[in-house]
Amino acid sequence: MEEHEEKEEEEKRQWNYENLFDHEIQERLLQTITYDIYLRIKVNQWLETDRTLLLFIRQHASLLANYFSLQIELELYQSYAKMTESHLSWLSTMSKTLLTRNTINVQFFQIQKYINKQLKNTEEEFRTRTEKLAKSISDQQQISSSPKVDMKLLTSSILIFVRQDQQRMNVGLIKKRHLLMLNVKDICLLHEFYDLQPDSEQVIVFFSSTL
Repeated sequence: MEEHEEKEEEEKRQWNYENLFDHEIQERLLQTITYDIYLRIKVNQWLETDRTLLLFIRQHASLLANYFSLQIELELYQSYAKMTESHLSWLSTMSKTLLTRNTINVQFFQIQKYINKQLKNTEEEFRTRTEKLAKSISDQQQISSSPKVDMKLLTSSILIFVRQDQQRMNVGLIKKRHLLMLNVKDICLLHEFYDLQPDSEQVIVFFSSTL
């Protein structure tokens, strides 16, 4: 158990770019440039010549990691809100007893309220993070001591290794998305079923098949 926790802490440290040492940042970046040995040499020369680039890479990678996590959350909340919007008035007519009978989570409206709040907050955070990313590049171009540095190439390389980390980091968010979407898909199917105006026998058969 302790070994597993230590492994998780080490992975978190690797993903928290602000805590990485300069040589770790440099190695991580160069390891992603496997497709062009000459570009790798060039980037390494930039890093050796202009030490401000290491701080920029660390900060920019942290901004990107947060940006992508927010993007996934935002897409999740937007999808959920869009899918539930047309069902809210229908569900609001049901009592808790009827919701339970129809195998609908009685906390549906609390979940909806939470999602709407999170959607608003995440939209604002996402806008702020997008602005910070643009400013990060602009600021570095002004302070860089080497005019030969190609910021487009550099930021593309940072993007690659952050993306690689994100595939593992976002497992929790993907699981959260799956569970939320299962809930809303059940509601959509149920609404469609009742729109067909089934008789009592069909209702019994339907719920027997869902148990």
